[in-house]
Amino acid sequence: MGKSIDEIVRDIKQFAKDHKFEIHPGRDLKQWATLVIHEGYHCPCKPGRSGCPCDEALDEVKNGNCCSCRLFVNQDYLKEYRRLLGERRLRGTRAR
Repeated sequence: MGKSIDEIVRDIKQFAKDHKFEIHPGRDLKQWATLVIHEGYHCPCKPGRSGCPCDEALDEVKNGNCCSCRLFVNQDYLKEYRRLLGERRLRGTRAR
């Protein structure tokens, strides 16, 4: 039997903490864990990878600021994400 949703959420949080990653603020971890379970406990974004979190995420975040599925990100990614989010919100208020 595989892990529960809460166990997968805990694993994701621990992986992020252990590697000093952030979790993308636009992701709901319980929904993400449900997707992992749906995919047979494999990585939901890259066929052929083992579970989530996958080891490939380490190099992807190191080399590109985020993993393929954008679940794990670094501080540089978050800064840009927040900047772009702020610009979108500002444009939205101007359009009214």
